[in-house]
Amino acid sequence: GAYFDMLGDQLRRRLFIVQDSMRSGGVQDFVLRPEFTICIAQDYLNSLKADSPLQTAKFSYSGPVFRANINNRQFSQFNQTGIEIFAAKDTFKADIETLEYALRTLDRLKIDQLTLKMGDYHLFFSLVENLDISDIWRKKLKQLFLAHDSVDKLREQLAKPQFNPVNQDKLAFLKAIEGLEIDDAQSLVENVLSFSGIDLVGGRSAAQIAKRFLDQAALSATPVLPDHILQILYAFFAINDCAEVAVEQLDQLNIKHTLKLDADIDQLQKRFDAVDALNIKGYSKTEIQFSTVLGRGFDYYTGMVFEIIDNVKRVDAPLIAGGRYDALAEQLGGETQVNAVGASLWNARIAQLITVNNLPLGKG
Repeated sequence: GAYFDMLGDQLRRRLFIVQDSMRSGGVQDFVLRPEFTICIAQDYLNSLKADSPLQTAKFSYSGPVFRANINNRQFSQFNQTGIEIFAAKDTFKADIETLEYALRTLDRLKIDQLTLKMGDYHLFFSLVENLDISDIWRKKLKQLFLAHDSVDKLREQLAKPQFNPVNQDKLAFLKAIEGLEIDDAQSLVENVLSFSGIDLVGGRSAAQIAKRFLDQAALSATPVLPDHILQILYAFFAINDCAEVAVEQLDQLNIKHTLKLDADIDQLQKRFDAVDALNIKGYSKTEIQFSTVLGRGFDYYTGMVFEIIDNVKRVDAPLIAGGRYDALAEQLGGETQVNAVGASLWNARIAQLITVNNLPLGKG
């Protein structure tokens, strides 16, 4: 269930699902592990003792993961290696430790012609919180951001009306429910379901259905964003440059529209400075690439995200990728928030660069 809930749309479509028809309760679907982070986080939470203070925990792993390709209906198995850090005393240092692990791994393997690409989910979430829009639009913008697979598609989705009523009856019902408190909306939905002889719809409770109707009602009132908000978002999403230039562009946008992103931009600058200070060839502030729309295909990321890619397309997918995911523990049912960050290495892609003919290896 966790994989269905927390993977982005792209990866959700690539889950490798198998059926167990031998169970006494009938056929049951199982997902073969598409990545390690969720299951390691679950094991970590299960190991915690009630009322005990959180202790920093660091894990490393290596093993197979499974993905489906919906285009050719093929299934693949890959080996993946990585690290996870939970409950760090200093989250900034944990971020840099994770990045250093990734960068030094490739440096020691003498693989060059690579680029570190970075993004920051928290920067976008802060922007959304500071815009003069409704809460439902804040929620909608986060959903669109997490589901995007290109800047063009994201812009296209933003420009579309986000509510298209099927008929006048539905619109009338939404008008009736608009402005109700959640308890009143739930009572109304329960009454409607009772009249229809329905207890649940699609496995959802009356409260869940009521919340969905309230969201739709809010969107029916303002189905499109104001043009000046769209222009701010378009300008934000267009920032994709080397770290130093990206910070300057963010500063200008922040000042022009009074977006109150000063703390987030300062944190971003500190992160770039810290990576620069590692003094690893190929990853200075002038070489790091920052994109405001860099995503990892997982809905659980909350802060820094990164990928290390091959500049000359010897491999067309990231060699190492990761980021910060402070909300995952609560999403998995934990009673408290646990800060966390990690990185995954794609073993076969790295091996391909090591063994390919005429690979331009680093010196040393």
